[in-house]
Amino acid sequence: MQLFLKHLFSKTSSKKNFIWVLAFFIITAIYMLYFMVNIFAIFPTVLDLENFGYSTAKVIETFTKYGSVGMYNYKQLQIGDIVFPISVFLFSGSILYKIFKESNSWIYFIPLFYMVFDYLENFLLWSFRESFPHIKENLVYLASTFSILKHSFIALMFVFSTIKIVSNLFYSKKNNP
Repeated sequence: MQLFLKHLFSKTSSKKNFIWVLAFFIITAIYMLYFMVNIFAIFPTVLDLENFGYSTAKVIETFTKYGSVGMYNYKQLQIGDIVFPISVFLFSGSILYKIFKESNSWIYFIPLFYMVFDYLENFLLWSFRESFPHIKENLVYLASTFSILKHSFIALMFVFSTIKIVSNLFYSKKNNP
């Protein structure tokens, strides 16, 4: 799996392919932002964006406040969220490959774990929306855990990338006075 991810990201980070990966990411991000703005206009909460998880009460409160228009927009957001994790996976994996190149190929698992946890959370949020107002608390706990893990892997991508970039800058300045 490690070799597959490294090979995949070596291909997606080439100049020709990276333009397509970037375009795919931008298009899916614009789609997601459009429906998030529509939801934020109604109520300033999107469960997928709760960094520290959510409770059953929060899910019920959020869906109740959405009303029919908000639930429609949330469904459209969830439809986009079928494709968005793939675009984030390819984009972030390509960036990590450009930064880390041959070293630390375990780093390529981070975008994969992000994508897996995002899909698990999305599946549960979809089922909550479909079964609303009958939502099982144990599944909310699980979805909330997936959300926290998803956000943790996004944070890890930023932290490791920043550390690597700063260390490369420091190392190049130290060796080229």
